[in-house]
Amino acid sequence: MSWGQDINWVDIDSVPSNSDKHIFVVWTADWCAPCKRYRKVLNDNAALLNEHYYPVKFVVNKKWTNVLDDIKSIPITRIFTKEDGNFIFLEEFDGEYDDENTKLILNYYIESK
Repeated sequence: MSWGQDINWVDIDSVPSNSDKHIFVVWTADWCAPCKRYRKVLNDNAALLNEHYYPVKFVVNKKWTNVLDDIKSIPITRIFTKEDGNFIFLEEFDGEYDDENTKLILNYYIESK
């Protein structure tokens, strides 16, 4: 299953300065077994992501220790909002979430916007 055949991924630089949606950022790799399981969960939630979030992905298929010092494992997901050009961190969760828990998190932030 390919990444995002149904998800409208965006470049993080294209998120508006004052976002009307939250930003859903996932770090993943093609070789990562948990990432492959999480890929299906995200694809199953494509409609929610496309309608209510700016979905952004970073695929790190090479040595990635210098990508971000605070990303210690993958897959990892962070949810942000953006106000006056600044990204505001809301939550982080790992990719071991199943479909039901992912929907709960996505819906929580949809309702909070």
